Amino acid sequence: MRETLGDTLLQETILVVDDDQGLMDLLRDFFVTEGYQVAVATTGDEALVSYQQVHPDLILMDIHMPSMDGLAACQALRDLVDGEQIPIVLMTGFNDLHWMARAFEVGATDYITKPFELPLLLQRVRRSLRIWQAERELRESQRLLSTLMSHLPGMAYRGKPTMQRTMTFLSQGAVNLTGYLPAELVGPGAQPYGDLVHAEDRAAMWQSIQEAMASRQPFQATYRLRTAEGSEKCGWEQGQGVFAATGECLALEGFVVDITERKQHEEALQQSVEEYRQLFEAAHDAILIILPINGRIIAANSRASAMYGVPQTRLLEMTLQDVSYPQGPGTRLDDAPGLHLEIIRRPGQDDELLVEVSQVPISYEGQPAILRISRDITERQQALQRVAQAERLAAVGRLAATLAHEINNPLQAIQSHLDLILDFPITPEEKESSLLLIRREIERLGQGSRRILNLARPATDPPQAVWLDIIVGQALRLLRQQIEEAQAQVNVALRPVSPVLADPDALTQVCLNLILNTLEALPPHGQLDLDLSSEDSYVYLRCTTHGQSIPLHHLPHLFKPFFSTKGKGTGLGLYISHELITQYGGTLTAQNLPEGSGVTFTVCLPALEALQDPNND
Repeated sequence: MRETLGDTLLQETILVVDDDQGLMDLLRDFFVTEGYQVAVATTGDEALVSYQQVHPDLILMDIHMPSMDGLAACQALRDLVDGEQIPIVLMTGFNDLHWMARAFEVGATDYITKPFELPLLLQRVRRSLRIWQAERELRESQRLLSTLMSHLPGMAYRGKPTMQRTMTFLSQGAVNLTGYLPAELVGPGAQPYGDLVHAEDRAAMWQSIQEAMASRQPFQATYRLRTAEGSEKCGWEQGQGVFAATGECLALEGFVVDITERKQHEEALQQSVEEYRQLFEAAHDAILIILPINGRIIAANSRASAMYGVPQTRLLEMTLQDVSYPQGPGTRLDDAPGLHLEIIRRPGQDDELLVEVSQVPISYEGQPAILRISRDITERQQALQRVAQAERLAAVGRLAATLAHEINNPLQAIQSHLDLILDFPITPEEKESSLLLIRREIERLGQGSRRILNLARPATDPPQAVWLDIIVGQALRLLRQQIEEAQAQVNVALRPVSPVLADPDALTQVCLNLILNTLEALPPHGQLDLDLSSEDSYVYLRCTTHGQSIPLHHLPHLFKPFFSTKGKGTGLGLYISHELITQYGGTLTAQNLPEGSGVTFTVCLPALEALQDPNND
């Protein structure tokens, strides 16, 4: 058989060894004509040298030669490391059993007697080459199989189809799997493989094998193994039966892999999952896991069931929109982690729960999800409201005490002079003097009361044309010291605008209140923007802080009397400012900047020309 290298046919080489020059030339020419390469030698010694130089595919050699004959040369060739398998065909003129026996004894592949027909010789040579090529391919297959078997991460086997699992072949992987050499587990009298299987697992293993053999299907089994060192491993086996034509199972063949480490990982993962499930269920907060693509709830703990008033199984059929009512602007499911408030209305109940919600993106069972944790803060919020109410009452008490203090002194003077006029004889001049003093004390009483109550009572002075840019400038000058103490960066953009109809003192008070409020909310070196502009017959003054936003649940209460989040003051400033702006036909609003980056207070007042236009309703 001729080998190929790419598309090139590789010629096989024949070494012809004979001391008959005429026969040697004849054979050389014949085999060259048949497509072979031919090398020649005339003695056994020359044959050994030529073999190591040429490395032929077959040797055709005469037995009877001078010096070293063919038998001795054949023996010497077989003794070479790489000469054991080379086909050697011996030729002789003696046709008797003695020479044939001697030829095969020294390692000849074939034997042919002279004279011979060349076509017959050609067939014998070709046959020898085919056999040699087949043997070489078989040896290579065996080598490859041995290499593969020795490097497999497990044990390949062939054994008897019995519960004892007596093995007839094991790969080298048996050492790593069981601690036994293959020879210790193969053959009669060896340690049966079935005895290595844990006693509690043998019956189940054998049952799975029997069921597979009955249907002539491959089988799989997982079981524990006791190793030679006495340790325990977990093995996973896959195999199948080898059946005779009669249907009898002759053997079992398959493969066993050590899955001890994988089993340990699986058990650790299962334990971790169980611990997570227990924490998930025991959590005091309501926990939902939600698909962001459609808001469907895919996991819920028992606390979520109690909070939303829906059984857990029913929750898993619902979406977030079915149970959530955002308080203020809604939050997208894919928003960055953060807190916001929501109101929960439970089926069949009149009360509402105020919950604080946080959420974070996670991966759940191989898909993107949102972990959503809700905490009921209803009672906490109610407690805070009770505290705030108590603070408001305390503020009213402080205001009343201050007012009483301011009123008491003038009233005392008024009472004294009235007693003097009514109960004592005094001159007209003394009476006039007392009356003038009473008048001054009454005026002082009124001024003191107005100073204290001007935050709780809108001004009554007649409105006039007011330029807001002048008012803002005056307020900034009055608050210069506070701005410096706050280390604030104030950016002012005062565009030319129309005047508005209002009381200048009232608008000054509004500007002072707004700027003071924003300064108190700024961090050190914070930024405050004042922007004055006009649009659609309205004048807008926007006061923007770049810092913290106002909590959503505080926004609806900002302009209520006595509401304050600063822990100081009466909580009347924004309320009175709102009332003053409303009195002059305008609005005062507050709005958080996107992503919690600050707050904008906006004063909106109608422009003076819009009020004077008779066509403007």
